[in-house]
Amino acid sequence: MNSSSHRLQLTTKDGCKDFQLDLEKIQSQTGTETISFYVGDSGSQKTVGDNPNHYDKEEDRHMRAVHELLADFSEEDFKNVIDFVIDSERDEQYYNLSMRFRFTPAFLRKLSRILIEPKMCIRGKFESETEFLLPYSCRASPLHNGKPFSGTFSAIANIYQESQSVTNFEGANRIEHCIRTHVASTATFKFTFSVTLLWTGFGGIIARETCSLFENLLKDKLFMDCSIIPSNKRKVYCHKNIIAAQSDVLRELLKNGLPEPKSTIEMLDISEQAVKLLVEYFYRNKIENIDEIQEQITLELFQMAVRYEIRNLEGILMDNLYFKGKEWFSLDNVLCLYHFCGEREEYELLRDKMLGILRKNVKTLYGTEAFKEFSSRHHKEAASLCAILQYNLSLN
Repeated sequence: MNSSSHRLQLTTKDGCKDFQLDLEKIQSQTGTETISFYVGDSGSQKTVGDNPNHYDKEEDRHMRAVHELLADFSEEDFKNVIDFVIDSERDEQYYNLSMRFRFTPAFLRKLSRILIEPKMCIRGKFESETEFLLPYSCRASPLHNGKPFSGTFSAIANIYQESQSVTNFEGANRIEHCIRTHVASTATFKFTFSVTLLWTGFGGIIARETCSLFENLLKDKLFMDCSIIPSNKRKVYCHKNIIAAQSDVLRELLKNGLPEPKSTIEMLDISEQAVKLLVEYFYRNKIENIDEIQEQITLELFQMAVRYEIRNLEGILMDNLYFKGKEWFSLDNVLCLYHFCGEREEYELLRDKMLGILRKNVKTLYGTEAFKEFSSRHHKEAASLCAILQYNLSLN
């Protein structure tokens, strides 16, 4: 039984699949019979993902982000397929039944980054009017008169590779028995089912480690031998060894003053508040009350985490930004983040989220000072962005 604590139904209503099997053909030859059960439809996810007011509690922000991600998938990227497969071996009278899951590369890549242990589950019931021979022990029972033939089934696949087959799924033995002991030459099956996304937790867009640092050193402010200078020139004090342990880049900056190591680091484009939060992170390895931090300060922290290669902090902020509601972002900072993410593969989810916001605000965007400045500073990227936005307008 699966132990996933979160679930989201991918079908808005139960799917239904009717098909006829040539049982004589299956029994008399070696081969494979494939029946397509489910093809993903991104349209079923649009309505909830497009309604930020659907979620009004803080603890629901992760679920909202999942809905938004699913709603932003293109039709092609959402076309995951589940097939029912029958492999037969004539000489051995052998039948192997499986459910084959095929995930699109984009679906697999993005879901496995935002969700912990993601799985897809298909479950439902089946029935057939075909007469078949019951196991000997059941034939005397009025509850097993052989008509109709029915049962339940379910199969679960981990979302970690593009194609995988699930054998020995629940219900497989009962369906195989029907094929083996049929009376008629053909059998008509009716399957009704639902498809569900399962997972155990959220986050981990960028892999990171945890470590224990010395909070008391920050609290007591003893023996501090280094300072960071923010935009207002008010020094923020810290310990060289602590910041050197957190960032190879900062360690090299401190070493550049040899034979006497430097004792100051300039971050003149960063606010004092952001620098203080960065220093607190160095000692605590976490950001207190991260969801209460202002938008601009959050972006400055993200910028510093990337600039100084502080991977754990980068991962924390990537998760935090991605799970923010789209209404949290100003258009100015959406443009900034879209540019900042660039073409880095690990930033794909955040870049796509920013692009989704720009698509919904395209008419407002073109008249903003931020877009005019963006166009003048990054001409080629602005032209490429305009082409993408205009293409989406034409589709609508």
